[in-house]
Amino acid sequence: MKVNIGPFRRYWNLYGLLFHFNVSMERADKIYNWIEKHANWILTLIEGLNNLRPRKVKIKIHAYDAWNADSTLAMIIHPVLVELKKAKKSASIVDLEDVPEELHPPKDEKLDDPWDLDSKFFDRWDYVLDEMIWAFKAHVDCEDLSDEGILRQNRAFKLFGKYFNNLWS
Repeated sequence: MKVNIGPFRRYWNLYGLLFHFNVSMERADKIYNWIEKHANWILTLIEGLNNLRPRKVKIKIHAYDAWNADSTLAMIIHPVLVELKKAKKSASIVDLEDVPEELHPPKDEKLDDPWDLDSKFFDRWDYVLDEMIWAFKAHVDCEDLSDEGILRQNRAFKLFGKYFNNLWS
């Protein structure tokens, strides 16, 4: 297997261009709505310019990579998860059923705004990432797990599937 994936290209949209020139949000909304109704070709042009330089992706898979696909993928997924945790700038909403009781929001904590985050919010996402990292590392290292370890690993793999679309920073 050989994988070479380049960085994301800079993506432009109309709002980004308008904010670049210090246009207010209210004015940007008016401009966008006018363009959408009367000059939609501008939006099409911007999208076309974004597509001119796609992200460079080159992947070569050999037959032997698929023989033990779980191990092959685990060797890729584990370091990506480690890097994601190291570089993380955000956190995902985690269902309380997926974390231990001590990571649930404190009962006595009062939030003033529905958009406020409780004091354990980021800890829950760290827990989910840590579980996934542990599970894939154990898989890569071919660790001989106890029955309890196998259950923990399977739960972590389910968390990986459940939160797959949240794996971004």
